[in-house]
Amino acid sequence: RFASGLAHDLKNTLSAVRALVELAIEDAAELRADATRLEAQGRLETVLSEAHAAVGRSTDQISRLLAATQSAPTLPEPLDLAGLLGTVRPLLRTIVGDDRLREHVPADLSTVLVDAGDLERVLVNLVTNAAQAAGPDGCVDITASAVVIEERIGTDPPPAGPDLDPGRYIRIEVVDDGAGMTPEVLEQARHPLFTTKRGGSGLGLWSVQALVLRNAGALTIDSAPGRGTVAAVWLPAADPSATS
Repeated sequence: RFASGLAHDLKNTLSAVRALVELAIEDAAELRADATRLEAQGRLETVLSEAHAAVGRSTDQISRLLAATQSAPTLPEPLDLAGLLGTVRPLLRTIVGDDRLREHVPADLSTVLVDAGDLERVLVNLVTNAAQAAGPDGCVDITASAVVIEERIGTDPPPAGPDLDPGRYIRIEVVDDGAGMTPEVLEQARHPLFTTKRGGSGLGLWSVQALVLRNAGALTIDSAPGRGTVAAVWLPAADPSATS
């Protein structure tokens, strides 16, 4: 199942590569028609560079597939979320559209303790799902904040949020303004092989949850018909200065 989840991720990445290459082909045709179009030449170089980077990510995912078959451990390290988003942004914008992806990440956000490759796969999966749910006219937002999960005292009810140990966490939300999910669909959304999409694998959210759990985090999903979906990833903060 884990290998199938990685294959699902590869399909997402290679779909983005295909879109980038198609843009390059269009620009190449334009250059052939008019060799003086320097603007088209510059765009072609940018698109090909982004395609090259996306192929590199696919290679990394294949390496992870091979490592997974050998039970390779995850390697959580302190990570600057803004820096990771900068690396993966061209791919995410290809998936969603330049003007439909919005980011809200504080500059002073604490570092997060996570395997960088795992978090990149999580973001690509969640943004792909959100873009499909939002449709061609919708938007996708990525937000991040530092939160504190308090310790339960005595008979107090458990705090709202995921079932995590008390401590400081970074919460990353991927929000879409699509149609939302019914309670019945939401209940099964993270089950492997469950999908409502034609041609879908039913492995995206299952893979996300597996990756988040092995980084000592949690995945929560809030959705209802008519109000879109909020997928929140909770991961340990890497330093004690995170505040809610």
